[in-house]
Amino acid sequence: MTKGERVKSKLMTDAEICRSYRNAADQKAQINILAQLNAVPRGVILSALERGGLYKPEAVSQDPGIAGIQTTVKKQRRYSEHEDTLICNMRLAGAPWNDIAEALGVSIKALQNHVTGTGLRAQINLEAGVKRGEAAELAV
Repeated sequence: MTKGERVKSKLMTDAEICRSYRNAADQKAQINILAQLNAVPRGVILSALERGGLYKPEAVSQDPGIAGIQTTVKKQRRYSEHEDTLICNMRLAGAPWNDIAEALGVSIKALQNHVTGTGLRAQINLEAGVKRGEAAELAV
């Protein structure tokens, strides 16, 4: 069974997803909203948008150093402020890294690199410490 077969079926059709994405004021945020509404990982929504011609996952470029050979260059993913907040909230709620990565439609390694590289890990640890401290105060 492949990863795609394990994913729950989405509630909206590809056409409905594409229409909602096109009509959205903030298309980047709409991808996460659609994923949450359909209770599927972000990657499922991106696949539907790709089938509808609204999303290209990677750019193909000609490498000038090697004549006649095309190379694929992956674009580095940028996380929105909303996604960073979602990462923090899910982690503070006790969600494991693999669940968070699946919700965002990224690999665990990519998520951990982002969290470490942007200082989110420190923010999560700080907020977790504050919550533990508040709980300790209430227990006294």
